Order: sequence, then C-alpha cells, then structure tokens
Amino acid sequence: GGAVSLLGGVVGGLFTSAKSSIRPSAKEQAQQKAAVAQDETRDRQSYWDPCLPFPSINAKPKYLFCGAEVHDHPRRITHFTIEPNGKLAAFSDTLGRVSLVDLSTKQIIRMWKGYRDTTCEWMQVPQNRPSGPWRKSMSLYLVVHSKQRRVVEVWKTRHGPKVKSLQVGRDAQLVSCREMSNRGYVTNCYLAHSNIAFSSMNQIEKISLSGTDQEKANLKSTQWVDRSIKDSKIDQYQDDSARLQRLQQLLGNMNIVCQSIDIFKAFQNIGSIKDLAVALDLIAVAPVLEERMGVEGSTFQRLAVSHCRQKLEDAIKRSDGEAISNPHIQILAFKIAYFSQIIRAFDLLHKFEMDLPSSSREKQLAPQSDWAIEAVGWTSTYDRIHKPPQDADDPPSQLLEPIKFAVFAKACEPPRSSEQDKSSDPHSAYKIYFSDSSKTRKDILVHCFRPLLGDTFSFGVVGNLLQALGLSSELDYHQKCFGEWFMSLPLKEATQNALFVAKSSISRWLQDMVNRQLDDKRPLEKGIALHALFDFCRKREDLVRAFYLATLCRDSVSKVAKQQEESTYGKITSKELVEPWEKLLRKLRMCLLVTLRLNGMRLGAEPVTVHSVEREGTFSVLKWLALDELKISHDFDEIVSLEKACKISTHSFNPCDASGDEPAKWKALHRSCVASSISEEERAEFLVDYEDEERLGPLLLYLRPYNRPEWLAAHRALLLASEWGKNPKSLNTLKAAVASLDAIPVNQDYKALSNGIRLNVWQTSIRPILRALLVGFDDVQEISATVVAPLFEQRKWLTSFGKIAGNILNQLAEVKWEYGEDPNDFSAVPSITRIDQPAVMQGDDMDEKYSNDFDESRADHDAISNANASANTAADIWPPLHDDHSLKRLVEKARTLEESAVNAHQMLISAVLVSSDTSTLSECVPSFFDLFNVQSLFSSVTPLSDPEEKRHEFMQDAIVHHARTYHGPTLDSLELGEIDTLAALWDFDPGNIRTLFLLVMYEFGKDRIVDELLTKCSEKISVHHFCQNGVDIICRRLNDVLHVRQRSEIQNVMGGLDADVCEWIRERAEGSEPLISGNLSVPLQDTHLFALRLLSLAAVAEISKEERIKVHSLIVLSGTLVKAVEEAMATE
Repeated sequence: GGAVSLLGGVVGGLFTSAKSSIRPSAKEQAQQKAAVAQDETRDRQSYWDPCLPFPSINAKPKYLFCGAEVHDHPRRITHFTIEPNGKLAAFSDTLGRVSLVDLSTKQIIRMWKGYRDTTCEWMQVPQNRPSGPWRKSMSLYLVVHSKQRRVVEVWKTRHGPKVKSLQVGRDAQLVSCREMSNRGYVTNCYLAHSNIAFSSMNQIEKISLSGTDQEKANLKSTQWVDRSIKDSKIDQYQDDSARLQRLQQLLGNMNIVCQSIDIFKAFQNIGSIKDLAVALDLIAVAPVLEERMGVEGSTFQRLAVSHCRQKLEDAIKRSDGEAISNPHIQILAFKIAYFSQIIRAFDLLHKFEMDLPSSSREKQLAPQSDWAIEAVGWTSTYDRIHKPPQDADDPPSQLLEPIKFAVFAKACEPPRSSEQDKSSDPHSAYKIYFSDSSKTRKDILVHCFRPLLGDTFSFGVVGNLLQALGLSSELDYHQKCFGEWFMSLPLKEATQNALFVAKSSISRWLQDMVNRQLDDKRPLEKGIALHALFDFCRKREDLVRAFYLATLCRDSVSKVAKQQEESTYGKITSKELVEPWEKLLRKLRMCLLVTLRLNGMRLGAEPVTVHSVEREGTFSVLKWLALDELKISHDFDEIVSLEKACKISTHSFNPCDASGDEPAKWKALHRSCVASSISEEERAEFLVDYEDEERLGPLLLYLRPYNRPEWLAAHRALLLASEWGKNPKSLNTLKAAVASLDAIPVNQDYKALSNGIRLNVWQTSIRPILRALLVGFDDVQEISATVVAPLFEQRKWLTSFGKIAGNILNQLAEVKWEYGEDPNDFSAVPSITRIDQPAVMQGDDMDEKYSNDFDESRADHDAISNANASANTAADIWPPLHDDHSLKRLVEKARTLEESAVNAHQMLISAVLVSSDTSTLSECVPSFFDLFNVQSLFSSVTPLSDPEEKRHEFMQDAIVHHARTYHGPTLDSLELGEIDTLAALWDFDPGNIRTLFLLVMYEFGKDRIVDELLTKCSEKISVHHFCQNGVDIICRRLNDVLHVRQRSEIQNVMGGLDADVCEWIRERAEGSEPLISGNLSVPLQDTHLFALRLLSLAAVAEISKEERIKVHSLIVLSGTLVKAVEEAMATE
C-alpha cells in the first residue's frame, strides 16, 4: 500500500502540470454532466418514433475514429463480420485471403490464403466440460464459404484446426442467426443450398459439429483439468502479449489520442517480467513522450525504471531463492542497471544544455604558433579552390537544440555481455559505448562534446558524462570520440574555440588526457602521446580538419611535455613527445599539397590519407606527378624541359623535412595549389613576380626523388590513352600518348616496362577501334557505337588514326626478346626505390629527347644529387619509395608477340590507310577475320594459298586511288608512305610501285605535280617500263588533239605536219590500253614537257635508238602544235 501511494504521488507530481490547465472544478463537472444528459434526452425524443420497427435506423449517427490502419494496395475488403462478443472480426479481400483480427489490439492474428470470392459467418457451440471460473462456456468457430472452390469450412478460433468441410453447390449461401438454447443465446449458422425460388435445391441445413473433433474431445475429468491449466497459461500469455502490443501502439506514431499517464498505466498493466524488460526498451527510445506529450528530460524513464525495480524486488521475493537461475529476472536486472546509467549520463548532459547561456562571452586570444597559422593558411587555400567553402552549410553548435532522451538512448549500444563489459568504475555497472553507426554516433557526439566549446570550467562535463557511461578508463575511446566530434565541427568554431584562444576547454581537455596517459604506469603505445588521436589523424580523408586536429594535439602535447620535463628533471623530454606529431603534420602537409594541386582528379582507389599513402600498393606517386605534368601541358618537349628544370631548381625542397616548416616554404605550397586551379589570366596576375618553375609550382619541385623520366613517361602514356578514350574525336591526345610511349627506352633495362605499357595502350585504345572497323560493333563491347561509328565516315580522321595505330604497332615490334628472356620479369626493370642511381639516363642509354641542351646544367645537377644522396636514405623519403604496382601488373600481363601476327596486323592497317575499299582484303591478308582480337598478336596466322593476284589488284587500285585523290603540293620525293609499307610486307618491287604511281599521275593529267621527280628520282623507278608507257600516254593525248577534238588553233599547221608521224601516233594510241580512264584534256605545253623528260630518261636508260627517234618525233610534233596554239592566242 505504501509503495502504491508513493508511486501514485510520483505519477501525480509528474503529470499535474500537464493536466492542471484543463481539469474543471466539481461544480463545473456537475454542470457538464447535466448538459450531456439533457442533450441525450433531446436526441432520443427527436430521433425515436415508436411506430417504426427498427429504431436503430433512425438513431443519431455516431462518430467513429480510426484506431488502426493497414495499407496494402491494391487489396480491398469485400466482406466483414464481427463475432457475437465483439472481440474478434473476420474479413475477406480481393487477394483471396481471409483474415482474423483481434479487436482489442487491432492486430491481424491469423490469415488463410487461397479463398477467393468468400463470405464468413460465426458459430458458437456450448462446451460440455467441467465447470470452472477459468473455463469458457462457449466455443467459437469461423465458418468460411468459398464460392469459387464451392466449399464450406469450419475453423476453431483463435488458432484451432479445421473441424469440418462441406462441398456445396454454386448458388449456396450462409445464413447466421441468434437462437435460444439451454446455455442461453447462441449464434448458429445455416446453409442455404440455393437461393433460386421454387428450386428443388432451395433447402436450409443447420451446420453442426456432431461427429467432429467437438464430440471426440469428450475425455476424462483429470485430462480436462490438465488441459484447462494449459489453456489458462496460453490465455495468460496472449493477455500479456496484448498488453505489450497495447503499449507499442501508444508509443507508436499512430492516430491515438493519449497522454503520458495513459502510457504509464499501460506500462503498469504489464505483469510479465520478460515483457517489462522489452517495455523498458520501448519507452527509452520512444520519441512521442518528448515530442508530442511534453515530457521533460528523463523524468518518465526514471519513473519507469523505479516501477521495474519494484517489480523486480517482488519477483525475487516470490522466486524462493531461484532468482539467480531465472533468465528473465537476470535480463530485467540488467536492463534496470543499464538504463539507470543512461539516465544518469543523460541528466548530466541535459542539465548543461538547458543551462547553456544564449550568448557566448568574448574569449581571450592566445599567442599564435606557426603550425596554427599554417593550418589557417591551408583552410584559406582550400576555400579558394573549393567554392563554396568547406563548412558553408554547417550550422553553428550554439544553435543546436538540447538532445532528446530517446535520441540519446538510441545512440547507446547495450553491452554485448553483462560479464565482459562490466565497468571498473564503482559508480557504473557496465561499459556503455556509442552506436556503431557513424551517422548516429555523429549526431550524439555533437551534444556530448558540446561542453568543450564553453568556458574552461565546463570541460569536466565531458569527463563526468563518460564516467557515468562506465568509460572513465577507456582513454583511447575518449580520443576517438573526440576526433570524430572535432571532424564534424565547423572550422570557424575550431579556430575561435581552440587554436587561437587562451584557456581553451578543448586544449584543457586534451592536456588532461595527456597527463592521465603520462601518469599511468604503463608505457605509451609506440611512444606517442594521444596515440589514438594520432592514428585517427593518419586515417582521416578530411585533410584540412586533420591538420587542424593534429596542430591542436601537437600544441597540447608540447605544453604538457614541457611541464613534465621540468617536474621529472628530464626523464620525459619534450622533443620525444612532440616530434611524432610534427612528422605527422609534415605528412599531412604533403597530402594537402597533392590533393589540392590535383583537385578533382582520381588519385587512386582510396581517399588520400597518411595511412593509405604509407600502405604499399595503394597509390602511385609517379601517377600523381604524371597527372600534374599533364595538367600543365600535353606537349612532350615542354614536359621534358620542365623535368630538367625541376631537377636543378633552387626552389625545390622537401615539404616533409624540417626545412619545409619555414613560413616562406609552406606559403609557396599554398601558391602552387592556387595556381593549378585558377585560369591563365588569373595565374598571370597572381604569380607575376615569380620564376617560371615556381610560378607553375609543379609537384616535381617537392617530390624530386620521384623525378624519373622513364617511369613518368609510362604513366603519361597510360593517362593520355585513357583521356583520349573519353573523347576519341580529338587525336592530338593520342598523338601525345604515342610520344610518351616513344620516350620509354627499349634497352635491356626498360625493355619489359616499354613492352607492357605499349601493349596495354594497344589492347585498350587501338585494338577495339580497328576490330569494330573490321567486323562491326557487335563483336566489340569496349567502345560505344554511337560515338565511334560517325568517326569511321570521316576519311581524314580514319587516316590519322590508322597512322597512329601503325606507329604503336611498330613500337611494339621494336621490342626484341632473346631466347630465354622473360617479358614478365618486372624485377629486371631498375627499381624506383634506389636513390643512389642517377635520376636521368646517361651515355648511350639516354634518348636524344632528354640529352639535348642538358650538358651545361649537368654539373649543377650532380652536385645537388650528391648532396641529397648523402643526406637522405630511402627511409627518409615521404611518400615512401615503393615499387609501382600499377605498372608492375601491366608488365606481368605482357606476352611475347608472334612475328607473323604482327606482319598481318601491319598489312591490314596499311591496307585500310591506302584504300577505302576493304571488300577484297580477306583474300589478301592472312587470318583476316581473326585479327585485332585480344589474343591475335600472340598467335601465328594461317598463310593464304595464292594471294599474289588479289594483292596486285588491290595494290593497283590503291595506287590509282592515291593518285586520284592527291591534288598537291608538288611532290619532291617518291615516298608513298603506307603504300611503300604494304609493298614491303607483300614483297613487291618498290621500283615498279613508284613507276606505276608516276604513270597513273600522268594518266590523270597531273604532270606538274610529278615533273620534277623524273630527274630527281630516276634511279628509284623502272625507266624502261616508264618510257614505254609514257610514249603511249603522249600518243593518246596527241591523237585526241589531232583526230578527235581537232582544235581550231592547229588547223593552219595540219598540212605541214609529218603524215607518217601522225599516222603512227593514231595507230599507237588506238593500239595501247590505258591504265585508267584518265584525262586527255591536258595542256599541250605539259605534253611537250613530258616528251622532253622522256627523251632525257631515254638517253640515260638502255632505250633503243628507234624508240628515241620516235620520242624525238613526238617532241617535234608537240612543239609545233604548242607554237601554233601560242600564235593563235597571240593574234586573238
């Protein structure tokens, strides 16, 4: 009785303020009751008419409110019925389901499937069982009529079996009615076999359970007693479940009008110890108590824990010493202790947030350290590159509302084991950590560490809070939580409340943490103070905030270390504690430089952090440098000059060295980052007073050990090829990639590297394009038909691409392997980790592209290299000198090429370049349809049986096509490019090929383009063959002038011409077969000059005298005609 009165007093005190404003006085209550009674009387008199048979029809409508909703579109309820006692309801729907609903909890407790077009009725059967207060007098059954299946089934409710099944006709219907029996009114169900009037099937049959399980259940009295006890336990379990579900409904976001007192009464009604533990969890994380019911803080939860504690004491008293073995009692005891800790921790935080002043006081500024100034400089640089700034959308911490208890409790993780997670703190039972979810943990850490933004006296709230959670000894966990909170803090607040503030709560908290670690008898982990925060900073990808945090930790450690050094008389030195943090800051400086300099570029598979950079195989520093070079220029010569200048530049330094701590040095890094992100106009104005290499600020200035031209060229080739794949229309990028490929030496040292890179560019960029051109896009999945197919229609693009493809294939063919050499041996390539090797190639191994104009600076460079080599080792260089695994993988995938396959590919590329008609190439090139596959370069080709004739035809067509499409300028050599290459591959005589080309050019009347070649390149052609066919060409031209067109200008001289020569010209012209249907309308001056050239060639070659005389006759005749035409034109 005392406990009940005490509990009632607490409940009354809790909710008096919520109810006092709406509770009427006794007089007002009497007046309200009288008014309600008067309204009900008036309503009865207004709506009731004794003459009407159904007074309920005329009754005043009642307003019903939805207590529960089930949204299951597109289900629609077709039939609904309530059982006589009003506790259960059944309904059928359009999805063929029959559902049983408990109306007290509004939950579906049973469902039958496969009943379409169904109606339901209820049936009650009196119980023939021993009497008792725990027994029910009636058994309730659900009668289900499925019209589609033509069956009637009787099911025992709630969870009983099917006790009867009847096959019925198509027109059968169920009829339910109330009847009087010796047990009172019962509901019976009748079956109407047909509803058709005057039908023989129009009969009604009562559905009974004789012969079913109802009659077979007549057992002995003792058995009934045992079953009754079992049923009473089931009923009790169901009742407990219903009470717990009732509490869940009240705590859920449902349209149930209730107050906190209703929830507490529902909580009190739960009698099961097991359900009380569950209910305690539900109440703790229910937001409706604070959001909708106005409960303040943890008041309600403390009351619930107090009630559970009383219930637990009662259960222990009733257990007769068996409480230790009862798992439900143990769980409830654990829950009480757990939530008591949660409430205690929450109250500390809630009190601080409720007492937080609305405006912050002005804080005294502290002297600025160089590291703090650099941190602010990195923030300014970051904001200048990223627009808007990093934390533009972050709200200030002062604007946060006090945390709700439900949010706080939900963010705490219950101990996984009540034994292992026990706290060493005598005031706390368990260690309670925050949620494993980073988002949930972030939301609560903002509140838990909010006291550190206050004055110096508020930092102890954080320690008390963590102590209440049983985590006072978990210093590493404190640091990790602090780090996560600090990373979410706006940088402006971090600056105002930590870096530049004297007596900062954040610094005070960190210093206290360092003192606790140093006072501990155990040695520091890895000799680093605040090691958990140290490791945290190493793994953060938000490098600006990581630099801020590391600066703050470094300053805090420095202050404590100086005090400890004085108090321990040098046993603890300041240098030993501060040096690890300064090294970390320098590494963060390098990471910031790289990420801001290469902003927007993909630098690796993971975000750039100190931890990931130090892990071998994660990043390629050479790739970073290649990206930076390409950001400056794609021109190969400019990049080579930049690499040479950075090797000898006096502006070069190592940001990870102590020399980089000078303000002038890290300001140069800031300028470098800004210069890479602004436009050319802004850059010229921003860095107008600096030298070229400093104005560009390339990474090569600050990563000089990685300035290896061979490796950088390899990465540039891969990057440029990948960039070209995004925009294949522009071939300049691919040409730059070829230039980088050509810069990789093919000597013994770099043979494997050169082969792997070139093969990768071929397989990824060149081969798919050529394969699609050869057989279509169905066989090529690497490229988009919508992007590349239009390019195939552009002959100029296709020709340029084919030349580039042939160049890369020739580069692959340059790599020669001796017997026994392994193309996959990456260890044969000079390692990047060797710092004693020269950074540039020398002697015979140096390509001309690197050696030009470099001798003058060689001495200066050697001096600098020797100084660096003496001062540095591989361990001193950061980022660490690791083997480039990305290039290593390419080398390991490389294979030896098959020579016949390379020749076949070269044939096809050259053939595509010289002719647009590729229909006959399958008979000219071996393994035509297998070329440009992934494995085609590594497999021997099947030779053709007799390809000579087809090849000659294709070559002649190609020469004709080349001559037809060539319109200038005047040729000064007989180099035919891909025609010569294809002729060499097919073993054609190059002299015959060039002779044919010259003849075709004269056939087309393009004399002036090739006239100069006849005297310059006579040794490169077949003169005899050319002279014979040249005479035929001249005869056809003159015959056209003399006998076909008969120009008027020469009519006056026709009688003076040698008749025999004219007849011989006609016979030679009509008897010769032209190579092509050429152009005969050539100026007579050109034909006359052609004849003179032939006579000159005939004098050199072994041409018969008769032939020379005929050529001379042609010269005389053509000269006469030329003179006549000129005179005719002069007279006009």
